[in-house]
Amino acid sequence: MRRIAFGLFILWISAPRLWAEPTLRVIPPTGATFAPGQRFDIRIEGDDLRGQPTQFAIEINGRDQKREIFGNEEFKTYPAPPVGRGAASSTTLNGGLTHRNWTIEKPGKYELKATLTTADGKKLTAISTIEVENLQPAANRAKNVILFVGDGMGPTIRTAARIASKGVEGGRTRGLLEIDQLAGDEQVGGRGDGQKLGDAFDDTEEDGLQPFVHLQTR
Repeated sequence: MRRIAFGLFILWISAPRLWAEPTLRVIPPTGATFAPGQRFDIRIEGDDLRGQPTQFAIEINGRDQKREIFGNEEFKTYPAPPVGRGAASSTTLNGGLTHRNWTIEKPGKYELKATLTTADGKKLTAISTIEVENLQPAANRAKNVILFVGDGMGPTIRTAARIASKGVEGGRTRGLLEIDQLAGDEQVGGRGDGQKLGDAFDDTEEDGLQPFVHLQTR
């Protein structure tokens, strides 16, 4: 009976990876906005792949841009990390490739379409629509700019600080933090599978880096 229970437990903790379908993403995600000429990263990444993909492609507004963006770079894969404590080693692969410091000069909306052909011939597709804004020069240009980088000050931390400093009444905090009242703020984040402790943005074994993902602008 114990052996059966143990076997069921192992199956249960392994099930998410065993049954997961291959997925493909293209970064920047839909909704990201940039200034003309601003540099950003373009990344294609796949999860839970059953073998080395045979080919990939990327289009911008229907035009093939694989060579311009990635040149001769190949889609690199590595073993997917186990899911759950005590889980067996994964039999699937994660992977991707990144081009850094890409720019688009002309304002407008751009559709990024990535396709990946898996080892079994299945085609995965990911689409993202980004925008390069038509920015007009300000009439009165600022002489000084203060950039406040609140690393580790996401919504969870700020909510806790708001509760602790202002108190709660009727299910709401009694006031706002100074950072809540700034004219604008930008929130970015990243995803990682935790392969290297302490690096929340690690999703590749090659360079240990992962592109930031735009979350919110106010």
